[in-house]
Amino acid sequence: MGKKKSKSSSKGDAMEMKQMDAGESVPPPPSYSGVSTAPIHKRRCRDVFWGLLFILYWAGMAVLGYFAYKHGDPNRLIYGIDYEGNVCGNVDTFTGVDNTARPFLQYLELPSPTLRGQGICVERCPIESMIFENNYSSSPSDAVCLYNTTVTTGSEVVQGVSDGFCLPYVVKSSPFLNRCLPFLDEAGDAVLNSTIVKGAHNSVIAWLNERGVSLAINHDLYATIPYVAAVVALSLVLSWIWLLLIQLLSGFVAWMSIISVIGAVCLSTAYFWFNYLRLRDGLPVMNAVFLYGLDTFVYNEHTFLALTIISSALLVILLLSLLFLARRINLAIAIIRVAAKAVSHLPHLVILPLFEFLGLIFVAGYYVFVCVYLSSSGEVNSIDIGFGDYQYTFESNYLMSYLQIYAAFGALWGWAFVMAASDTSIAGAIATWYWTRDKKKLPKMILLRSVYRTFRYHFGSLALGSMLIALVQLIRYLLSRFHKQARRTSEAGGAPVRALTSCIFRVLQCLLWCFERFLRLLNRNAYIIIATTGCGYCKAASSAFNLIVRNALSLIVVTKIGDYLLFLVTISVPTACAFLGNFLILKYAPDPTYWVYPVLVIIFLTFGVTYLFVNVMSMTVSTIFVCFCEDVERNDGSPERPYYMIKRLRRFVS
Repeated sequence: MGKKKSKSSSKGDAMEMKQMDAGESVPPPPSYSGVSTAPIHKRRCRDVFWGLLFILYWAGMAVLGYFAYKHGDPNRLIYGIDYEGNVCGNVDTFTGVDNTARPFLQYLELPSPTLRGQGICVERCPIESMIFENNYSSSPSDAVCLYNTTVTTGSEVVQGVSDGFCLPYVVKSSPFLNRCLPFLDEAGDAVLNSTIVKGAHNSVIAWLNERGVSLAINHDLYATIPYVAAVVALSLVLSWIWLLLIQLLSGFVAWMSIISVIGAVCLSTAYFWFNYLRLRDGLPVMNAVFLYGLDTFVYNEHTFLALTIISSALLVILLLSLLFLARRINLAIAIIRVAAKAVSHLPHLVILPLFEFLGLIFVAGYYVFVCVYLSSSGEVNSIDIGFGDYQYTFESNYLMSYLQIYAAFGALWGWAFVMAASDTSIAGAIATWYWTRDKKKLPKMILLRSVYRTFRYHFGSLALGSMLIALVQLIRYLLSRFHKQARRTSEAGGAPVRALTSCIFRVLQCLLWCFERFLRLLNRNAYIIIATTGCGYCKAASSAFNLIVRNALSLIVVTKIGDYLLFLVTISVPTACAFLGNFLILKYAPDPTYWVYPVLVIIFLTFGVTYLFVNVMSMTVSTIFVCFCEDVERNDGSPERPYYMIKRLRRFVS
């Protein structure tokens, strides 16, 4: 027994020394006697402080929501505020004025500078355009006057216009978002004496006011429900078929795409060389389809010489890249096939993105709720401007801008956290599948166990990683706001100052965008390592960075080929379903009037179904690649340290 222990200890020391030499920061997976040999046991809570901070921050978001709900009134945004600060169409919660009988907001154009641009609540929008100034025969019922101004005759209307209490004219308007939006026609043009282009405006308002259109659309949507449901169910089947085809045809599709690109570059290079030689010998250019319509300056010897050099250099680069990356391309194809096989073994993974979608909807909805109530919070102030006249203004709470920044960061943090939790849960399930030698004896409820581990032990790690993403996004947003302010303030300095300021902000935005992209890639791989080994975020991020550096070329090839194949799935399935749905609706639906709307619903729903598969497949490909790299660095294929990878991947291990 003692010798066995010593032998095991020496092997462990040798393994540890080898891993230290390889620069590996993650401890090797322990040997388990159970079914699963993945390093997913013996975990403890990591990054607890950041988890508590996330909980406290969202507790503050809840308090902020209560504060906004108590002091805000979204009716101010929905129905609008009149020139006295009262809400139209409702009983104002602050002033108590009842404008229920006046639901529409009519904007004022009066001589008084305190009223110009303000609005007044009216019972209905003007039904025709007319001029009241010096028009003694006008109807008083059509005039729009300030509150407490009574007119009963045309002469009183003219006097009200002269005194600045009534509008000098009104334009035929239609209610849009509870505002009276001008409906420009010949009479309206005569009133305004303008040359406003009215065609698009006319058609939009007419469409919005045409109740029959909305009824017909709703009828078509209701009548085509069976066809929409059938096509959406078919998209689910097509997505599964794509998983099978990826296992069988991913290599063919990838290599055919690569060969097609190289073939196109070869043809263009030959064409440019041929015409360059003809021009050098004084012969005319052999035209091509893609050159039709271009100016004659392209048909000269120097232009074709430049195109020939560029095309030849591109061809050489592609061929050399293919020569050096052929093995990595085959590895990427093999990893994609293995990922498709893993998803087919764990079909319930597709359910998880649905919960992710619901979580994102909650975060976005709560943020919109808070912002709407915050934007409508404040009080109405009256300013005495003399002669018994008052100017009423609605002033927002001075804390609103800071509270909106707080809410924006909370929403960004929550959004990134939901996505991180989904990715880590998927990675944990796929890692369990990978690190289980006998795939026929997989543990039960793999996904539920992965979700439990994610929230039980790694809540703080995900909070830290998502907080970094949210911070960068918030800085980018604030930088864009500062850029807009700087452009307004730099106008006084002239064009050079404005150009320099704009250049500086654009460079900073570009750098932050690049940093955010890298941070997303780092987090993605860090979450996989967290799900696999159970370490904290900082250690996982360090390991992920080293992994990216050591396998940069392979990572790029795997990612790009995987993105390309998944892009084909994302485009092909909704497109095929849209054509099929269009055919079924036109042929079998009972006389559809606006058939395009059911087709748009089909595209939206089938894209959502396809997204579930694509999102799972994308994370699965990344997880398989990380596990493969870890497997190669941990083990050597010997009987003492055999590989965990399936046979399809072993031929890529030297």
